[in-house]
Order: sequence, then C-alpha cells, then structure tokens
Amino acid sequence: MNKPAVELPCVSNIPEAYRCSECRFETNLMTDFKEHSDSWVEPYNCANCNFETFSQLVLMKHMLVRCSIAMFRCEHCPYLSKRANNLKMHTMLRHFPDEKIRWFKCEQCPYKAKRKNNLQNHVIAKHCTAKHFECEQCPYKTKWDYDLKKHKLIKHTPLANIKWFQCEHCVYRSKLPHNLKNHVISMHKRPDEIKWFECDQCPYKTKRKAHLKTHVVAKHTVCDSSFECEFCPFKTKLKHYLKAHVTAMHWFECDQCAYKGKGPDLLKKHAYTKHAAPHEIKWFKCEQCPYKSKRKTYLRNHVEAIHLLLKKTKWFKCEQCAFESRGRVGLKIHAIMQHTAPEDIKWLECQQCSYRTVLKQYLAAHVRRSQQTPLDRIKWFKCEQLLGVVKTHIIVKHTSTEDIGWLQCGQCSDKTKEVLKTHVIAR
Repeated sequence: MNKPAVELPCVSNIPEAYRCSECRFETNLMTDFKEHSDSWVEPYNCANCNFETFSQLVLMKHMLVRCSIAMFRCEHCPYLSKRANNLKMHTMLRHFPDEKIRWFKCEQCPYKAKRKNNLQNHVIAKHCTAKHFECEQCPYKTKWDYDLKKHKLIKHTPLANIKWFQCEHCVYRSKLPHNLKNHVISMHKRPDEIKWFECDQCPYKTKRKAHLKTHVVAKHTVCDSSFECEFCPFKTKLKHYLKAHVTAMHWFECDQCAYKGKGPDLLKKHAYTKHAAPHEIKWFKCEQCPYKSKRKTYLRNHVEAIHLLLKKTKWFKCEQCAFESRGRVGLKIHAIMQHTAPEDIKWLECQQCSYRTVLKQYLAAHVRRSQQTPLDRIKWFKCEQLLGVVKTHIIVKHTSTEDIGWLQCGQCSDKTKEVLKTHVIAR
C-alpha cells in the first residue's frame, strides 16, 4: 500500500549568515565561521617553552608529556617517568625476578625476551631470510621498512630536497637526526652534562647505549651461539667483530688479475673500479668541470681540493701559534710535536720493532702492515709498474718535461706534476 506523498512548504526565509565582528567575513556555515574565528583568537602558550596552540586540551597534553616535572618515581632506583605505563614497563624489565616474568620464547633457538615486539624483531633478524622491502631505484633489499627509508634518503634523494640537521655549535650537519645527537654528545657536551651508561658488573661506562650493550655481550655474557669465521677457527660473540677479523686477517684474490685485498669489500671495489664494463659504471660527475669518477668519495675529494673556497673550509686552529689544519688529527700531532716538552710526550712503541708514534691508530696500522702480514705475502710494486707511489716516482724522476700532463691551479699560475690538492690546501 503506497503512502500519500507529503508536501513540504517551501521556506522562503534564508538563515542569517555568520558575520565576523573583526572584519567583513561572513558565511552560512558554522564550521567555516569557527575556523575563521580561530585565526583571531590568541593562542595558548606554554610557560616552559615556545610551544603554542589554539586548543586547551592540546596544551594540557603538552604540559603533561613534554614540560612537566616527572610524576612517577621508581621505588627501586632513581628512574623517573612522566607516564605510568612507562614506569610499569621499566619495573617489569629491570626489577622483576626472572621467575615472575612472562617470557616470550623463540621456537627456533634458545632466545627469549621480556617483550613481544623484541621477540618479533629477533625472528625477523635471525630466522627470516626473505627481504620484503626493495628499493625501486637499485637492487637494494632489506628486512626493515626503516632501513629502506634511510637508504632512499642517503642514496637517492637530491641534496636540494634533503632536510639537513645542522649542529648549533659547528659546521657539522647530518641527514639523520640520531647522527646529529651522537655528534653533539661526543663533541660538544662536557663530561658532567653527559648521561653515562654504566655497566653494573664492572667500572666500564660509555656515552651510547648501544656501546654498553656490545660491551655486556662481549665481556659478561655466556652464549652458546657465536659467529664463526669460514676461513679459520676464529669465533666471536659479535657479528661486527667477525667482519673486522676477516678484513684484518684474510686476503681475497681477484679472479681477473693478480690483485689481493683484505676483506670482501675491498675486492668488490677493486672489481668495480678495474674490471667493470663501461655500461655498468655509474659515473659521478663534477658540476663545475669535466672531471668524473667511479667513486663518490673521489668526487668529494676533488670538489674540496679544487672548487671549495677556503673560507668555507672548517679550519682547526692552534691556540698557541698561527698553525691551522683541515683535520683534527693534524692539529693534535702539531700540538704534541711543537708545544709539548719531550719528557711529557707519551710515546706508543711497537713491541716487536723500534717503531714508535704518538697516535694509537698509527701504531695499530703499523702492526697490521708490518707484523700481521708476512713479507712473502706482500704485493710489492716495482719501478716499471704504474701503481700508487711508484706512479708518482716515475712521473717525477723518469718523465721528460714535455711529456708531463701538468696539473694547473685554478686560482693562481702554479702548476705541479704531482698532487694539486696539496697545493690548494697549503695556499
């Protein structure tokens, strides 16, 4: 049965518009009028920082989370938190006996965790071989979404589109915020301002939480699983220790020439530089001259040496004389050798020969070169081979003046047979 249609009378009078008392703005929609009115209302400002908002609720949340004094205190240690759930999680992780904790155990190995997401990350990192996140611009693959985002930012984002994180104290800048944070802690904070991470089993302390975790695993943890070297009986608890061992102790031979390198990375770079087909090479070209390079670091060194204005260079100045250095290590060596009394110099001596130096890294490099590598395994370069220092020797000693490809300085009339970068830095 059909119901009769209901006739509605036409309303001829239009609702009165909303008019702003501060200007000539008017609208028939209340939402538009409210949005317009908010632009005239003075914002709510935080009393402890520069934060401002038009919402009292947002301000209250900000005051509670960001600018309030910690309200929740741990009963067992000095830990403070602004949120109750954070304190609850801290108490469970740090102060609960092991028998009262609900452990999340891995089904494939003895690993167990106090938090479910830690177990999930462990399974992905250790037992999952599939790499679901692929880069659209190169063959890079990873198990983690964050690593893919970081890869795209570092490798494929133009410099003009990058949001740089600039240090407030020096010229350092970074593409990633945690790198800037680590830089500030390492370079600009006084020891009394640093939050030290201390080992509860020995006097060791460090500025970074990751370093403390590495120390605990290496020194105080007994674990059945370890990383084994495939070339010798060496074992270690940490993956990056294994990589450092392989790089320092084992030679990798090129299957196309007589080259030998310590570490698979060096062999990979050699193969790309010397044996890659022209169509496989990704050239890095200088924007200011015809120079191009197969390595990004070579291009950066070229730009710094040839095109970078000296006034933009960060110089490390000596406090006792007019000496300047482009590197912190150079300034340190100068201070030791020129302004330190001979009896106050702490020499680091080699235990197997008469070599000595003032820098720890120089001694370590000497040991790697001279002691760990037998003489019969060293690849020596003779005068007739155009490699490394020998190439410079041949140009300087055995090449006639008319056959030399002179390197001309772009800022003066000087020219050189050897390294133009040294001249630019010195002048």
